[in-house]
Parts: sequence; structure tokens; C-alpha cells
Amino acid sequence: MNAELAPLFRLYAVGSLCTVAAAGAAWRAARIPRIQAGLERAAVPAMAASAVFYVCSVLWMAFGKAAALNQYADRATHLEILWRSTHGLGLTSPMSAAFFTGPHWFAAHFTPLLFAAYWPFFKLFPGQAVLTILQIAYIASAAVPLFLFARKKLGAEPAALVVATFFCYPTLHYIAIYGTAYLELSIPALAWALWALEEERTTAFLAAAAVALSVREEVALVVAALGVYAFLRGRRALGLGVAAAGALYFLIVLKGVIPSYRSDNSLVYMGNYRSWGSTPVEILWGVLSHPLSTAAKLMSAPRLGNAAIYLLPLALLPLLDPLGLLVALPNVATTFMSDSVTNYNFTLYYLCPTIPILFFSTVRGIERLEKFRPASTLPACAALAAASLSCAHFFGPSPISRQFWDASYKVGVFRSTSYHRSQYVPTAAAAAARRLAARVPSDAAVSAPQHLLPLLFDRRRMLVFPALDEGIDYVLIDRSRTDIAGWAETYEDFRVRPEHYYAMVEKDPYWELVAEDGAARLFRRRPR
Repeated sequence: MNAELAPLFRLYAVGSLCTVAAAGAAWRAARIPRIQAGLERAAVPAMAASAVFYVCSVLWMAFGKAAALNQYADRATHLEILWRSTHGLGLTSPMSAAFFTGPHWFAAHFTPLLFAAYWPFFKLFPGQAVLTILQIAYIASAAVPLFLFARKKLGAEPAALVVATFFCYPTLHYIAIYGTAYLELSIPALAWALWALEEERTTAFLAAAAVALSVREEVALVVAALGVYAFLRGRRALGLGVAAAGALYFLIVLKGVIPSYRSDNSLVYMGNYRSWGSTPVEILWGVLSHPLSTAAKLMSAPRLGNAAIYLLPLALLPLLDPLGLLVALPNVATTFMSDSVTNYNFTLYYLCPTIPILFFSTVRGIERLEKFRPASTLPACAALAAASLSCAHFFGPSPISRQFWDASYKVGVFRSTSYHRSQYVPTAAAAAARRLAARVPSDAAVSAPQHLLPLLFDRRRMLVFPALDEGIDYVLIDRSRTDIAGWAETYEDFRVRPEHYYAMVEKDPYWELVAEDGAARLFRRRPR
């Protein structure tokens, strides 16, 4: 086994075994009448406490991460496109134009829902804070349809425990800390769609499905699968219509809308599937014609490990509802087929559309268990809560997790990411860089490292240092951080030879040192 992966394997083995043991112990304990009665009394307070814990902890970590400047260019991109849009420049990002092969955000992803979910609030309160608060509120709101669904199926107290599990789910904490990506809006949209389908509220279902379609293009495939699920559940006309609408929407956006914003006909994420083929048709044909090799490829250790952590906090109960899991298949297939581990990693947001499906399937799984083992609802919910808390400790980023307190404990091979508590505390170097960033004029074009760009989103234009062109007026560098410097072709090389890139400015007579504060330096272009 790779020496780098061996400690990670032990970590996951220990965490998984402890989670299984905790779930089993909770199941057995909850079958004792006295403990079961106490569990019923504690269910609603536990739900309230978990909600407060989720909101308060992720707010503190998200704001702390921003204050400590432990962020990437992704955050700056969303701030940039929203700021430029609210100033009449459209959802454009000069910083990311080369990567998108077009300046407009829709060249990368079609996310029209952001105009309703984030744009109006950002126009009133431009800055990172409003995006963080809104994102957390949207994610937390999915607990409402989940509770309504679980209460109908299981009763009030078990439903409260299911919702408590929702707020302890590790991936939801990671998503909130990472920041806005728009795909998180699929969590409440699909949760409401699943609830409305169960309640046979056709208008509400169609409205929620329409909202889900507008989240991001790949969610359309999940909506199409939701239509297939409705068809199989007996809602044939409704199911066929939604399935067709989802598939058609996906094809129109993928083949027409997104390419219209690009300088070529490719897709920004097709590079993640190079080992499978060069076009969607080629990939699909390869998968269908070679099912055994496809299955073998999907059985890699990183893929299996990440899949387990999506299911383990739910005590594997979603597996008791295979038909319900059908809805998640498009999202799961497209993410786990990616050649990049970031796409299926449980610490990121790409499987947002799958999360509400897993929780609704968990409820159906408990309901089915009750049919085979009477009086098993509360024990199953107790096992669920125990599994969730155990996973939050072993695999989560929150203040109850081990990696929050132990800097050497990491749930992945991260080179530039840490979830230790020190990451949320501003340093003297961060304060110095912040002071120099404030000195960059509002009408300037600036190049700066990734972690400083969220401070500069409202300037005329920005690039990721060491990218420079004749239009750049200022360069801001921070010698205290080389871990998240560079971008694209310079991302790896910057770590190897940072002095080479610093010299591009520091030793160039056309750049004048304007100010220096600690490890931060601000340069201005001299007239030529």
C-alpha cells in the first residue's frame, strides 16, 4: 500500500468500525423501554440543539476562514461575477475567462437561480458575509420538508432525530465552510420536490422541480430521474412529463446555452473524463459497451472510501430503499466517474443533489425496517443519531471533530487545506496583507495570490498572481503563503520555485514598491 495512504486507510478503518459499534450499541440500548422513553423526550431538544450547533459552528468557521484569508480563487470568482453583474457588467469574470474560454460565468455553468437566491441580496449588501449567511440558511431550510416527510412516515419524535442527523451530516458542514457554489441550492429544492411528490401535491412538485432545474445544468438529470421515479410510483403522466422536461432541459443547456457563451464548443469539465473518452457520446458508448471494465474502474479505493462516508453517517439505511436511490443515480454516476477525486470527495459540494435523496431514502429505509421488525423505528433512529455523531467526530470538520483539535489528523491527502481550529484565527500576516489590499485603488487592475483575491473583488479587474499583462496596474504578493499561490499551469510550479515568480515583479525595474507590511508587498507599474 502507498505509504501516504496507509495512515489514511487506518483512520478510515478505525472511524468506520467505531461508527458501526456506536450504531449497534445505540440500537440495542434504545430497545430498553426506559431508555426508549428518555429518547422520545430528548428527540425534539436534540433536533433544536443540532440546528443551533450547525448554524453557529459553520458561521463561525466560515467567517473565521475568511478573516484568516484561508480561501481560494473560487470564492473570489463568485464575488467578482456578482459585483460586476450588480454594476451592469454581467456575470463576467476576467480572472477566469481563459479557464472558462469565455468571460461569462455561464460559459462554465448555467445557474440562473442565482439571480433570485443571491443576486438581489448581494446588490444590497455586497461582500462575502451575505453569501455565507444565505448559503447556510438555504441548506438549513431543507430540514423543513425532511421533517414533514419523516413525521408522516415515522412520527414526530423519530422525525426530530432524523433532522438532528441532518444537521450533523459531515458534508453539510464542509459545504458551508467551502462557500457559495450555487449547487447547494439543489438541497432544499429537491427536498421540497420529494416531499411534494409524496404528498401528491402536483403544483408544488412541478414548482420545486422547476427551481431545481435552474440550480445548475447537471441537476436537470436528477430531475429527469425524479420523473422516472414518479412514473414507477404510479404517477405515469406526471413522471413522463418531468423526465422528458429534465432530459430536454439538460440537452438544450449543454448543447446550446453553455456553448453560446464560450469561444469553443467544449465544456469546462470535460477534462475530468479524459480516461473515459473525449465526448459525452463516446463516454456513454464506452460505459455501455464495456460494463465490466467500467465497474472495475469505479471500484477504486478513493471512490469506495468516499461513497462509504456518504452512507455511513446514515447507518447505511438508504440502501433499504433502492428505488428511491434511483433518483441519485445521475449525480452519483457523473461525479464518481470523474478522474478528479475532488468531484466525488465528501468534503466538497459536487454531490449536493444526492444529499436530500439519501435522507429521504433513510426515512423510507426505517419505515421498511419497521415492517419487518416491529417497534424498530426509535432504535433505528437512535442508531442513525449515533452513526451521525460518530462520523461527525471522525470525518467531519466541526468543533466536535478530531481534526478540529488535532493538526496532524487529516481525512484526506490535503496539501493546502486544513480544518484545524488554527485555520479560523487571523494571523499577523493576514492582517498585514489585508491592510495593503485596502490601498489598491478601486479603479485599478490588480494581480494577487488566490487567498488575497476575495479582498479585491470590487476592483476594476483582477488576475491570479503570477499572471500579468499590460493592463495590470498593481501587484500584491504575500511571501508568507506559497501553499495556495499560482493557478492553472503555475499552481504546482509555484511551490517548487516561488522566488522565480516573485522576481518577475521584485527585480523588474518597471514595478515600483509602493508599500511593505510584514511579508506582504504592494507594487505599482511605472509608466513606460
